[in-house]
Amino acid sequence: MALTPKQEKFAQLVASGVNQSDAYRQVYNADKMSGSTVNRQAHEVAQNSNVAARIAELRKPIIEAHQYTLESYVKRMNEVAEMAFEQGQTAAGVKALENVGKVLGLYTNKTELSGPGGGPVTVQLVKKIVE
Repeated sequence: MALTPKQEKFAQLVASGVNQSDAYRQVYNADKMSGSTVNRQAHEVAQNSNVAARIAELRKPIIEAHQYTLESYVKRMNEVAEMAFEQGQTAAGVKALENVGKVLGLYTNKTELSGPGGGPVTVQLVKKIVE
């Protein structure tokens, strides 16, 4: 089902980042409505299945254009490493590659705990009485 011109404009505004109530005020005659009425009406318009689908359709390319994926991160870090090595900044290149390895799970952080003098860790329970 096609949207009305007002529903289309509402969907475009919401998809562009305008909140539902403000979009409703811009599209519909809401001058004499209370804030709670505007909120309720805006919610109803947004919940209309056709309007909701249109908002999702309009947002899809925006979301896709701004997604930062693991693949894009790894690609960018490899580029940074390559540039660093080319400029003789070995430490920066190694750090970029290390970050790639970390996000890919190639490195794990291990922490070993020991007690005094490298001995075993002792646990002592202390009971504190508060008056």
